[in-house]
Amino acid sequence: AYFNSYNPDRSFKSLNNILFYFLNFTESPARLAGGAYLVHETLDQTKESRSAWDCSAAQRRVFRAPNVAYDSPIASSDNTRVADDSDMFNGASDHYDFSHKSLQELYILYNSYRLREKGAS
Repeated sequence: AYFNSYNPDRSFKSLNNILFYFLNFTESPARLAGGAYLVHETLDQTKESRSAWDCSAAQRRVFRAPNVAYDSPIASSDNTRVADDSDMFNGASDHYDFSHKSLQELYILYNSYRLREKGAS
């Protein structure tokens, strides 16, 4: 990943609505090895959607990827992963409802081995 903010010319206009560039190479499984995926992530996705390209090693062609956002499946993972697995939400904010709920206390278990022990209460 190359974040555009690391660009020496850091003026806002020079970003051209691009937040970062992401390049992913597939090494396994063997039938997908040699493929690549390129994404131009935008700052404001309601103004301009992200651009993505998929390089298929089997067909030796580069295809423009369809809408890679929200919960769309990732082809290089045999559709077992979706786009918003990486960052909890992914895509323009128009599909999400960010609202503040009341505060509540939660217990988050980080070590539940003791609960499995015999005689633990």
